[in-house]
Amino acid sequence: MEDDILPLSKPITGRDGKVYSGLPIRKGQLIHLPIAAVNTSKAIWGEDAIEFRPERWDNIPDAANAIPSIYGNLFTFLAGPHNCVGFRFALAELKALLFTLIRAFVITPALPAGSIGPGTAGTIAQRPTVLRWPGKEDGKEKPEGLPLILTPVERSGN
Repeated sequence: MEDDILPLSKPITGRDGKVYSGLPIRKGQLIHLPIAAVNTSKAIWGEDAIEFRPERWDNIPDAANAIPSIYGNLFTFLAGPHNCVGFRFALAELKALLFTLIRAFVITPALPAGSIGPGTAGTIAQRPTVLRWPGKEDGKEKPEGLPLILTPVERSGN
């Protein structure tokens, strides 16, 4: 709505050699919020930031406390007056889906270790990406998503 200065948590040195403690923002200027970069920042989460380690939330790094967030010290749902209005629904939906799948199937990877890595959908959402598809090194198209093998759970009395 008006020109402003965006304060930085730590000063940076520009290409011109000057030290800046804030960035000037012009009225009407668009600002890109690097959600995936914040959520996987080694400066915030440590050297293993890109790895899936749920136990990291047992001892959240001090640097993560500065992330504006409404859930889990992650930037995913933002915070404040512009937070995601559907975040609670998204979490409930994911929990219901996982509950249903885990009770019904034994889930195993369909590809060897190292074949799946992080990717982005557009510029915001992260999702699994097939990096290597054994036997398909001939340049043919790799599958999308996360290939898994679902084996029905054996239940007694069935």
